[in-house]
Amino acid sequence: MHLVADMAVPEHTRNDGHPFSPGIEAYVEERLGKDRNSFDSALGRPYFFDFKTLQTTPSAFAARGAPIPLANLFDRDLYFGTNPEITTGNKIGLAEYTNANFLSTDTNPVDADVAIPPLLTSTTPKVFAITHPLGYPEKVHRWYHVKNRDGETGGDDGYKLTAMSVLSFYRQTLFGESLLATIPILDEPVYEDYARLLLPRAVGYAATALNYFFRGDIELSLPEQGFYSIATDEREGFHQIRVQARNVTVNEEEMPAGSIELVVRHKTALQDPFQGIPVPVSENFSYIVAQEANGVRSIPQGSPVELVFSLPEEIPLNATDVTLQVVYHGRLGFQTVAGYVGENQGVGVGFLDISEPTVVDYINSMDVVCVNGEILPAGSEDALNALDAQEKKISSYLDLFAHDIVDSFLKYSPQNKISYASPLHYDATLSRVPAGHYARHFVLTEPHGTYVRINDQMQIAKKDPRDTFLHLASRRTFFLQGMINQEIMEDGVRTRYYCHGE
Repeated sequence: MHLVADMAVPEHTRNDGHPFSPGIEAYVEERLGKDRNSFDSALGRPYFFDFKTLQTTPSAFAARGAPIPLANLFDRDLYFGTNPEITTGNKIGLAEYTNANFLSTDTNPVDADVAIPPLLTSTTPKVFAITHPLGYPEKVHRWYHVKNRDGETGGDDGYKLTAMSVLSFYRQTLFGESLLATIPILDEPVYEDYARLLLPRAVGYAATALNYFFRGDIELSLPEQGFYSIATDEREGFHQIRVQARNVTVNEEEMPAGSIELVVRHKTALQDPFQGIPVPVSENFSYIVAQEANGVRSIPQGSPVELVFSLPEEIPLNATDVTLQVVYHGRLGFQTVAGYVGENQGVGVGFLDISEPTVVDYINSMDVVCVNGEILPAGSEDALNALDAQEKKISSYLDLFAHDIVDSFLKYSPQNKISYASPLHYDATLSRVPAGHYARHFVLTEPHGTYVRINDQMQIAKKDPRDTFLHLASRRTFFLQGMINQEIMEDGVRTRYYCHGE
């Protein structure tokens, strides 16, 4: 960014060594030091290089050590000293723009050298009332060469290219000679006009360089399985992450061949995070880095691709503040008729703030029954002999016995694409959950506020020989919300946001 911004300094683009005459750099530094608001209007309207042109145009200096299209920000090799009109748009190198339209302290404004254009032929003399150079309150009048054609004009009225010397003024006005200044006189009014034109490009082009390096954009989303990871053993954490990735880089640059890595970042709860209250967490983050496990090397622009990462260390069940980053490193660009335009070492990044480990409890509450608002043990005499309003034993038409749950299969899916559970199609399975017991597993999924479906298929097993009721396999679908336990900024205050999944 510094090197790009340097191209907005005429001394740098007109072959003018300036160790003792820093020119506009010193002026801007001094002016901003005295008054930070001096150039707010200029700094607040950055002039950006056309980003699509930057992405799609091969470097004009590829054979001279600058193969990356970023070189277009400096010089597109379109300006030849005789075509200044080409330098006014946002598709020209900053060095070309500055060289063609501004003077430096030691370059001759009437020199015919094509590399250092004369410029004064594109000006008109004009007098201005300026602040007295010695600080007196009254204004003084001074003549300037105002550039108002052939390239940059700074608007309808032109801008001050250089002050006119007294000798030049008298020879031109008294004797009608068209003698032009041979040494630039770059005073504060000149530099002020220069700065108001050059600063927006310096800021905008430098920002374009930053945007170019960080242009690779990857959209991450929930995989079709409905979760990023699942842990079915309470003694272990998460060992694998699945995530969908899509290349959403502006102007459709491709990510056709590279390496793909996952970075998991998390903190750790210092107490049980599932007890229903906020708990303290570790001060520092932990990081886990993993390579894509299935050999995927490209991230497409159209439909997303599913990426799988086997983690070298587990994400613990008590993790908090969990985020995922997918990093692509490789070719990033276009294949054009003229050849490949882009980088071989480009970078694309996707970020996703997912849920924290969310506990899913599968509870068999068929050890009790509720009769007339009273909780009774299932299969007990009190439950079986309870009477309804018609003096009939409800046990004759309601099942009041205890049961085990057997052969239960659970399947996750995104909200808009339900996936039904079966013995051949499941994410978690429970061979038996006795009455009055529960089973537990954990998922990393979408955060609180985004629903995920869970479909369950199960069988009911009788426990009491008196139970004569027919029990069919049942199937249910319900919603899950991921748990959140993370720190966020709210109104400038760092706050721990905490809520349980449902």
